[in-house]
Amino acid sequence: MFMSDIRRATQKHRKALLVVIIILAVGVVGSFAVWGSSNVSNKGTKNTVDDQIAATQTAITNSITDTMDYTANKNVADLYMNLIGLYNQLTTAGEDATNAKVAAAAASAVQYYQAAIDTAPTELNNQGKADLYFSKAQASYYASDWAGTEACVLKVIDLNQKEDMAYSDYATLANYYSILPEIYSQMDGDVSAKTTTANQNAAKYYQLAIDNFPESGDAVSKAGLYINKAQIYISLGDMDKATSDYKAAVALAPKDWSINQQYTYFLLTSEGIDSALTFLKAFRAGMSDDDTNIEAVDSLISSLESAKDSSEESKADTTTDSSEDATKDTTKDTTE
Repeated sequence: MFMSDIRRATQKHRKALLVVIIILAVGVVGSFAVWGSSNVSNKGTKNTVDDQIAATQTAITNSITDTMDYTANKNVADLYMNLIGLYNQLTTAGEDATNAKVAAAAASAVQYYQAAIDTAPTELNNQGKADLYFSKAQASYYASDWAGTEACVLKVIDLNQKEDMAYSDYATLANYYSILPEIYSQMDGDVSAKTTTANQNAAKYYQLAIDNFPESGDAVSKAGLYINKAQIYISLGDMDKATSDYKAAVALAPKDWSINQQYTYFLLTSEGIDSALTFLKAFRAGMSDDDTNIEAVDSLISSLESAKDSSEESKADTTTDSSEDATKDTTKDTTE
Protein backbone atom coordinates (compact mmCIF):
# COMPACT_ATOMS: atom_id res chain seq x y z
CA MET A 1 0.00 0.00 0.00
CA PHE A 2 2.74 2.47 0.96
CA MET A 3 4.72 1.78 -2.21
CA SER A 4 1.69 2.27 -4.45
CA ASP A 5 0.87 5.52 -2.64
CA ILE A 6 4.41 6.76 -3.26
CA ARG A 7 4.20 5.88 -6.95
CA ARG A 8 0.88 7.69 -7.34
CA ALA A 9 2.16 10.69 -5.41
CA THR A 10 5.33 10.88 -7.49
CA GLN A 11 3.37 10.89 -10.75
CA LYS A 12 0.86 13.40 -9.39
CA HIS A 13 3.59 15.76 -8.18
CA ARG A 14 5.46 15.46 -11.46
CA LYS A 15 2.40 16.57 -13.44
CA ALA A 16 1.74 19.42 -11.09
CA LEU A 17 5.35 20.57 -11.24
CA LEU A 18 5.36 20.42 -15.01
CA VAL A 19 2.26 22.62 -15.22
CA VAL A 20 3.84 25.17 -12.88
CA ILE A 21 7.15 25.13 -14.78
CA ILE A 22 5.43 25.60 -18.12
CA ILE A 23 3.27 28.46 -16.90
CA LEU A 24 6.35 30.20 -15.53
CA ALA A 25 8.24 29.53 -18.74
CA VAL A 26 5.73 31.19 -21.04
CA GLY A 27 4.93 34.08 -18.73
CA VAL A 28 1.43 35.19 -17.90
CA VAL A 29 -0.97 33.06 -19.91
CA GLY A 30 -4.20 34.29 -18.36
CA SER A 31 -5.30 35.06 -14.84
CA PHE A 32 -7.13 32.37 -12.89
CA ALA A 33 -8.29 34.86 -10.25
CA VAL A 34 -11.62 36.40 -11.16
CA TRP A 35 -10.88 39.55 -9.17
CA GLY A 36 -7.79 40.13 -11.28
CA SER A 37 -9.99 41.20 -14.19
CA SER A 38 -10.53 44.89 -14.81
CA ASN A 39 -14.21 44.14 -15.40
CA VAL A 40 -14.83 42.78 -11.92
CA SER A 41 -14.81 44.78 -8.71
CA ASN A 42 -11.95 44.02 -6.34
CA LYS A 43 -14.04 44.84 -3.29
CA GLY A 44 -15.80 41.49 -3.11
CA THR A 45 -12.91 39.18 -2.31
CA LYS A 46 -14.88 37.69 0.62
CA ASN A 47 -17.86 36.77 -1.55
CA THR A 48 -18.84 33.14 -1.93
CA VAL A 49 -17.89 31.07 -4.95
CA ASP A 50 -21.45 31.39 -6.24
CA ASP A 51 -21.20 35.19 -5.92
CA GLN A 52 -17.92 35.17 -7.83
CA ILE A 53 -19.41 32.97 -10.54
CA ALA A 54 -22.33 35.37 -10.92
CA ALA A 55 -19.97 38.35 -11.07
CA THR A 56 -17.82 36.66 -13.69
CA GLN A 57 -20.83 35.74 -15.81
CA THR A 58 -21.99 39.35 -15.65
CA ALA A 59 -18.52 40.55 -16.63
CA ILE A 60 -18.54 38.19 -19.62
CA THR A 61 -21.96 39.39 -20.74
CA ASN A 62 -20.92 43.03 -20.42
CA SER A 63 -17.67 42.40 -22.32
CA ILE A 64 -19.21 40.78 -25.40
CA THR A 65 -20.09 43.27 -28.13
CA ASP A 66 -20.79 43.12 -31.84
CA THR A 67 -17.32 44.41 -32.68
CA MET A 68 -14.46 43.00 -30.65
CA ASP A 69 -10.73 43.53 -31.08
CA TYR A 70 -7.81 41.43 -29.88
CA THR A 71 -7.84 42.80 -26.33
CA ALA A 72 -11.60 42.32 -25.93
CA ASN A 73 -11.52 38.76 -27.27
CA LYS A 74 -8.63 37.77 -25.01
CA ASN A 75 -10.30 39.37 -21.99
CA VAL A 76 -13.49 37.35 -22.54
CA ALA A 77 -11.48 34.16 -23.05
CA ASP A 78 -9.58 34.81 -19.81
CA LEU A 79 -12.86 35.39 -17.99
CA TYR A 80 -14.16 32.02 -19.19
CA MET A 81 -10.98 30.42 -17.84
CA ASN A 82 -11.61 32.18 -14.52
CA LEU A 83 -15.10 30.69 -14.59
CA ILE A 84 -13.65 27.20 -15.03
CA GLY A 85 -11.50 27.70 -11.94
CA LEU A 86 -14.55 28.78 -9.95
CA TYR A 87 -16.68 25.87 -11.18
CA ASN A 88 -13.97 23.51 -10.00
CA GLN A 89 -14.32 24.96 -6.51
CA LEU A 90 -18.00 24.07 -6.29
CA THR A 91 -18.86 21.46 -3.67
CA THR A 92 -22.66 21.58 -3.75
CA ALA A 93 -23.19 20.76 -7.43
CA GLY A 94 -23.02 17.19 -8.69
CA GLU A 95 -19.87 16.15 -10.49
CA ASP A 96 -21.65 15.63 -13.82
CA ALA A 97 -23.28 19.07 -13.60
CA THR A 98 -19.95 20.72 -12.77
CA ASN A 99 -18.17 18.90 -15.59
CA ALA A 100 -20.83 20.05 -18.04
CA LYS A 101 -20.38 23.66 -16.93
CA VAL A 102 -16.60 23.39 -17.18
CA ALA A 103 -16.85 21.90 -20.68
CA ALA A 104 -19.21 24.66 -21.84
CA ALA A 105 -16.99 27.41 -20.43
CA ALA A 106 -13.91 25.78 -21.96
CA ALA A 107 -15.55 25.62 -25.39
CA SER A 108 -16.34 29.33 -25.16
CA ALA A 109 -12.78 30.08 -24.03
CA VAL A 110 -11.44 28.20 -27.06
CA GLN A 111 -13.71 30.25 -29.32
CA TYR A 112 -12.55 33.58 -27.93
CA TYR A 113 -8.86 32.65 -27.79
CA GLN A 114 -9.12 31.75 -31.46
CA ALA A 115 -10.80 35.10 -32.10
CA ALA A 116 -7.94 36.80 -30.24
CA ILE A 117 -5.46 34.94 -32.43
CA ASP A 118 -7.35 36.00 -35.55
CA THR A 119 -7.48 39.67 -34.47
CA ALA A 120 -3.99 39.87 -32.97
CA PRO A 121 -2.03 42.98 -33.99
CA THR A 122 0.70 42.47 -36.56
CA GLU A 123 3.33 43.70 -34.11
CA LEU A 124 2.55 40.90 -31.62
CA ASN A 125 5.79 38.95 -31.28
CA ASN A 126 6.19 35.18 -31.24
CA GLN A 127 6.20 35.04 -27.43
CA GLY A 128 2.86 36.84 -27.33
CA LYS A 129 1.45 34.48 -29.95
CA ALA A 130 2.82 31.48 -28.03
CA ASP A 131 1.06 32.71 -24.89
CA LEU A 132 -2.23 32.84 -26.78
CA TYR A 133 -1.86 29.36 -28.20
CA PHE A 134 -0.91 27.93 -24.83
CA SER A 135 -3.99 29.53 -23.27
CA LYS A 136 -6.06 27.99 -26.03
CA ALA A 137 -4.35 24.64 -25.33
CA GLN A 138 -5.42 24.85 -21.69
CA ALA A 139 -8.99 25.64 -22.69
CA SER A 140 -8.99 22.81 -25.25
CA TYR A 141 -7.78 20.40 -22.57
CA TYR A 142 -10.68 21.36 -20.29
CA ALA A 143 -13.00 20.89 -23.26
CA SER A 144 -11.60 17.35 -23.76
CA ASP A 145 -10.49 18.33 -27.27
CA TRP A 146 -7.28 16.33 -27.27
CA ALA A 147 -6.45 16.90 -30.94
CA GLY A 148 -6.99 20.62 -30.45
CA THR A 149 -4.79 20.61 -27.36
CA GLU A 150 -2.02 18.78 -29.21
CA ALA A 151 -2.20 21.17 -32.17
CA CYS A 152 -1.91 24.22 -29.89
CA VAL A 153 1.05 22.82 -27.94
CA LEU A 154 2.85 21.94 -31.18
CA LYS A 155 2.19 25.49 -32.39
CA VAL A 156 3.66 26.85 -29.14
CA ILE A 157 6.75 24.69 -29.68
CA ASP A 158 7.10 26.02 -33.22
CA LEU A 159 6.77 29.65 -32.07
CA ASN A 160 9.45 29.12 -29.41
CA GLN A 161 12.04 27.97 -31.94
CA LYS A 162 14.66 30.61 -32.71
CA GLU A 163 18.21 30.92 -33.97
CA ASP A 164 20.03 32.08 -30.83
CA MET A 165 18.79 30.05 -27.88
CA ALA A 166 19.81 30.22 -24.24
CA TYR A 167 19.57 27.31 -21.81
CA SER A 168 16.16 28.59 -20.61
CA ASP A 169 14.83 28.48 -24.18
CA TYR A 170 15.87 24.84 -24.51
CA ALA A 171 14.31 24.07 -21.12
CA THR A 172 11.04 25.70 -22.19
CA LEU A 173 10.87 23.54 -25.31
CA ALA A 174 11.65 20.44 -23.25
CA ASN A 175 8.83 21.32 -20.85
CA TYR A 176 6.34 21.61 -23.69
CA TYR A 177 7.43 18.32 -25.25
CA SER A 178 7.14 16.64 -21.86
CA ILE A 179 3.42 17.39 -21.52
CA LEU A 180 2.49 15.95 -24.91
CA PRO A 181 2.50 12.32 -23.62
CA GLU A 182 -0.15 13.28 -21.05
CA ILE A 183 -2.30 14.63 -23.89
CA TYR A 184 -1.70 11.52 -25.99
CA SER A 185 -2.73 9.31 -23.08
CA GLN A 186 -6.25 10.74 -23.41
CA MET A 187 -6.53 9.91 -27.11
CA ASP A 188 -7.98 6.78 -28.68
CA GLY A 189 -5.93 4.53 -30.91
CA ASP A 190 -2.24 3.71 -30.95
CA VAL A 191 -0.30 6.80 -29.84
CA SER A 192 2.86 4.96 -28.77
CA ALA A 193 4.97 6.38 -31.62
CA LYS A 194 3.87 9.95 -30.86
CA THR A 195 4.50 9.44 -27.16
CA THR A 196 7.99 8.06 -27.74
CA THR A 197 8.90 10.90 -30.13
CA ALA A 198 7.68 13.53 -27.66
CA ASN A 199 9.69 11.98 -24.82
CA GLN A 200 12.79 11.72 -27.00
CA ASN A 201 12.49 15.39 -27.96
CA ALA A 202 12.00 16.35 -24.31
CA ALA A 203 15.17 14.48 -23.34
CA LYS A 204 17.04 16.07 -26.25
CA TYR A 205 16.11 19.62 -25.23
CA TYR A 206 16.75 19.03 -21.53
CA GLN A 207 20.25 17.90 -22.49
CA LEU A 208 20.71 21.02 -24.63
CA ALA A 209 19.58 23.12 -21.66
CA ILE A 210 22.16 21.36 -19.49
CA ASP A 211 24.89 21.78 -22.10
CA ASN A 212 24.17 25.52 -22.38
CA PHE A 213 23.66 26.14 -18.68
CA PRO A 214 25.76 29.15 -17.59
CA GLU A 215 28.79 28.40 -15.43
CA SER A 216 27.64 31.01 -12.93
CA GLY A 217 24.13 29.53 -12.81
CA ASP A 218 22.45 28.08 -9.74
CA ALA A 219 23.47 24.45 -9.17
CA VAL A 220 20.03 23.44 -7.88
CA SER A 221 18.40 24.74 -11.06
CA LYS A 222 20.78 22.70 -13.16
CA ALA A 223 20.14 19.67 -10.96
CA GLY A 224 16.43 20.17 -11.61
CA LEU A 225 17.06 19.81 -15.33
CA TYR A 226 18.76 16.47 -14.70
CA ILE A 227 15.78 15.37 -12.57
CA ASN A 228 13.35 16.27 -15.36
CA LYS A 229 15.46 14.42 -17.92
CA ALA A 230 15.68 11.39 -15.63
CA GLN A 231 11.89 11.25 -15.38
CA ILE A 232 11.64 11.36 -19.16
CA TYR A 233 14.04 8.40 -19.39
CA ILE A 234 11.87 6.50 -16.92
CA SER A 235 8.94 7.04 -19.31
CA LEU A 236 11.13 5.75 -22.13
CA GLY A 237 12.06 2.69 -20.07
CA ASP A 238 15.77 3.54 -19.96
CA MET A 239 16.53 3.06 -16.28
CA ASP A 240 20.31 3.21 -16.75
CA LYS A 241 20.14 6.75 -18.13
CA ALA A 242 17.57 7.72 -15.51
CA THR A 243 19.87 6.49 -12.74
CA SER A 244 22.83 8.37 -14.23
CA ASP A 245 20.83 11.62 -14.39
CA TYR A 246 19.53 11.28 -10.83
CA LYS A 247 23.07 10.75 -9.58
CA ALA A 248 24.25 13.79 -11.55
CA ALA A 249 21.50 15.86 -9.93
CA VAL A 250 22.47 14.74 -6.42
CA ALA A 251 26.15 15.45 -7.15
CA LEU A 252 25.25 19.02 -8.16
CA ALA A 253 23.03 19.66 -5.14
CA PRO A 254 24.09 17.26 -2.36
CA LYS A 255 22.51 19.38 0.38
CA ASP A 256 19.24 20.30 -1.33
CA TRP A 257 16.30 18.40 0.12
CA SER A 258 13.99 18.73 -2.91
CA ILE A 259 16.57 17.12 -5.19
CA ASN A 260 17.53 14.40 -2.73
CA GLN A 261 13.88 13.69 -1.95
CA GLN A 262 13.26 13.01 -5.64
CA TYR A 263 16.22 10.62 -5.71
CA THR A 264 14.91 8.87 -2.59
CA TYR A 265 11.56 8.23 -4.31
CA PHE A 266 13.39 6.97 -7.37
CA LEU A 267 15.42 4.51 -5.28
CA LEU A 268 12.26 3.42 -3.50
CA THR A 269 10.49 2.51 -6.73
CA SER A 270 13.52 1.18 -8.62
CA GLU A 271 15.57 -0.61 -5.96
CA GLY A 272 13.34 -0.91 -2.91
CA ILE A 273 12.97 0.36 0.65
CA ASP A 274 16.42 -0.72 1.86
CA SER A 275 18.25 1.32 -0.77
CA ALA A 276 16.01 4.32 -0.20
CA LEU A 277 16.50 4.16 3.57
CA THR A 278 20.27 3.78 3.30
CA PHE A 279 20.54 6.83 1.07
CA LEU A 280 18.08 8.89 3.12
CA LYS A 281 19.79 8.17 6.43
CA ALA A 282 23.13 9.18 4.95
CA PHE A 283 21.57 12.44 3.75
CA ARG A 284 20.06 13.00 7.21
CA ALA A 285 23.45 12.48 8.87
CA GLY A 286 24.92 15.30 6.80
CA MET A 287 22.22 17.84 7.67
CA SER A 288 22.96 20.76 9.95
CA ASP A 289 20.98 21.13 13.16
CA ASP A 290 19.29 24.31 11.94
CA ASP A 291 18.14 22.84 8.61
CA THR A 292 14.43 23.58 8.18
CA ASN A 293 13.84 20.25 6.40
CA ILE A 294 14.90 18.00 9.28
CA GLU A 295 11.31 17.30 10.32
CA ALA A 296 10.31 16.32 6.77
CA VAL A 297 13.33 14.03 6.40
CA ASP A 298 12.74 12.37 9.76
CA SER A 299 9.08 11.88 8.89
CA LEU A 300 9.94 10.14 5.62
CA ILE A 301 12.52 7.93 7.36
CA SER A 302 9.89 6.94 9.91
CA SER A 303 7.35 6.16 7.18
CA LEU A 304 9.81 4.03 5.26
CA GLU A 305 10.87 2.14 8.37
CA SER A 306 7.23 1.46 9.26
CA ALA A 307 6.57 0.25 5.72
CA LYS A 308 9.61 -2.01 5.91
CA ASP A 309 8.49 -3.47 9.25
CA SER A 310 4.98 -4.09 7.89
CA SER A 311 6.41 -5.79 4.83
CA GLU A 312 8.63 -8.04 6.89
CA GLU A 313 5.75 -8.95 9.23
CA SER A 314 3.59 -9.77 6.23
CA LYS A 315 6.30 -11.99 4.80
CA ALA A 316 6.73 -13.71 8.16
CA ASP A 317 2.99 -14.37 8.43
CA THR A 318 2.92 -15.74 4.91
CA THR A 319 5.87 -18.06 5.68
CA THR A 320 4.19 -19.25 8.90
CA ASP A 321 0.89 -19.92 7.11
CA SER A 322 2.70 -21.84 4.36
CA SER A 323 4.59 -23.89 6.94
CA GLU A 324 1.39 -24.71 8.84
CA ASP A 325 -0.36 -25.71 5.63
CA ALA A 326 2.54 -27.97 4.71
CA THR A 327 2.46 -29.57 8.18
CA LYS A 328 -1.26 -30.21 7.90
CA ASP A 329 -0.83 -31.79 4.49
CA THR A 330 1.98 -34.02 5.79
CA THR A 331 -0.10 -35.09 8.81
CA LYS A 332 -3.07 -35.79 6.60
CA ASP A 333 -0.98 -37.93 4.24
CA THR A 334 0.52 -39.87 7.18
CA THR A 335 -2.90 -40.52 8.71
CA GLU A 336 -4.28 -41.76 5.43
